[in-house]
Amino acid sequence: MYILELMIQGGEQSHEGFTIVETLIVLTVTAILAVSALLLISGKQNRTQFTVAVNSTQQNIEQVLNETSSGFFPNEGTVKCTGVPGSVPTLTNASSNQGSNAGCVFLGKALLFAVPGSHFDKFITYPIAGDQFDTSSQPVSVLSDAFPEAVAPSSTNSLTSGLEQTTPIVNGLSVYYMHYLSRSNPNQAATDIGAFAYLSDPGATQGGAVSGSQQFALYAIQNTGSWTPATALPLPVNAVDGLNNFNNYDTASEVDLCLNDGGARSALIQVGDASNGSQVAVTQHVFASGDCT
Repeated sequence: MYILELMIQGGEQSHEGFTIVETLIVLTVTAILAVSALLLISGKQNRTQFTVAVNSTQQNIEQVLNETSSGFFPNEGTVKCTGVPGSVPTLTNASSNQGSNAGCVFLGKALLFAVPGSHFDKFITYPIAGDQFDTSSQPVSVLSDAFPEAVAPSSTNSLTSGLEQTTPIVNGLSVYYMHYLSRSNPNQAATDIGAFAYLSDPGATQGGAVSGSQQFALYAIQNTGSWTPATALPLPVNAVDGLNNFNNYDTASEVDLCLNDGGARSALIQVGDASNGSQVAVTQHVFASGDCT
């Protein structure tokens, strides 16, 4: 009996703990579950960061357009503008109070996304100035007669510093491509561009917002850098010169900006006509692909 009791007790004791094999199995399963949980959390974080970045970019573009149509000009008192009818305005770095820029008016803003050396993870906003009067001393009636010029250093002025503002595109997003649809030539295929502008246009009859007596229009600016999918094309020596050449401007019914997170997600931000035709709308569409399709 004593021997039998010892055998029973021994048998019970042999099942009180895990064997090495059982312990390894438990640890392996636990590790797999932990990794799966981390991947799930990481995936949710990445999706959240992507959404935040797309919304942030859309809101920043909307802010520029809203400031433009409300007439907000980032005057820092460091740039003086003098209108020169029949030629580009004269821009100089000099003390300048509001209202002291004779014959020169704020036309709007240009957004340059083909930023040299940025890997397309930011854009620069440039105030655009222009002549108030034409060669007949009459208020300009055609935008080209205003000779739009970015308030920034370029080959056409002597500025050493301007009023441009840089806005980052956050959380690892970058521009995959940007193109536009022409208003003047509706049959033209979508064309790659590097910048667009939103300007007070005395000759505009459609395609913009109305603010007081002003009519605003959306312009694509060509020859300021562009893309083929995933490949940056060379930029001009001075991209600002492209903004100052009105021959590069074309009225646009829509500008499409494709953002990519470096993987399989992308978002298309569209700037273009609202349904009522009296303002410019900014909308977004998210895709489970890397090229906004």
